[in-house]
Amino acid sequence: MKFFKASYESANFTFEGYGKSKAEALKTLRAALKIHTKQYELERGWFEADDFNVEYIEFGIPYRDNDTMD
Repeated sequence: MKFFKASYESANFTFEGYGKSKAEALKTLRAALKIHTKQYELERGWFEADDFNVEYIEFGIPYRDNDTMD
């Protein structure tokens, strides 16, 4: 099984979103940031989308430091 993990690290929190496609993972991550923005009453646009990280992950494959191992 294959999936994508989108993440964002702020000064105080790490946010993650998962999906079967890159777009779905990013959509889920943005939903997490939207919820956080409301919960903490933050100004819209407090995060930088350029700092989002997206990883492709596959179950049953060994990884070290986010890279596959041969």
